[in-house]
Amino acid sequence: MGRSDSQGIGKFGASATAVRVAANSPIPHTGSSYLFVRMRENETGSSLDWLWRKVKGLTPGKSYTFSFWFKTPSAAEMPQTGNIRLGAVINETDIPTLSNPLAPEVTFGFVAASDGVLSSSDEHKKVSYTFTMPADKTDVYIVWRRNGHQQPFLDDMSLVMN
Repeated sequence: MGRSDSQGIGKFGASATAVRVAANSPIPHTGSSYLFVRMRENETGSSLDWLWRKVKGLTPGKSYTFSFWFKTPSAAEMPQTGNIRLGAVINETDIPTLSNPLAPEVTFGFVAASDGVLSSSDEHKKVSYTFTMPADKTDVYIVWRRNGHQQPFLDDMSLVMN
């Protein structure tokens, strides 16, 4: 992932604080680090509207599931509203608006505290998105699109053929 429209982040002026690999608090789902994504309005120097990753060499006509675990900071620490829209598209022009997704988009956002959990930063949730490759395509763009204010910590991403 990079720091420009052409490399995977969709807001000019986004800085290294928008997307970073971190190994400090909160504790990752597994391993020693996670990907911190800052998607907030009115902070053009340190936030972004969309983030994408191109995946190459998939099998035409096959179904895939992209998944990851995420958590969010506690509400008092970083107030969050809205959600993040997740989908897969074939054409690069569809990335900014998440147009023409290969399957209905999935949304995710702030993890609310639950019984026995002190704050949302102590709990992980799993997000899964399943899509089918068109018969004549092998490449896809996985897209995260901001809808409000969200700052999730992503961990353990995987893509498996179904």
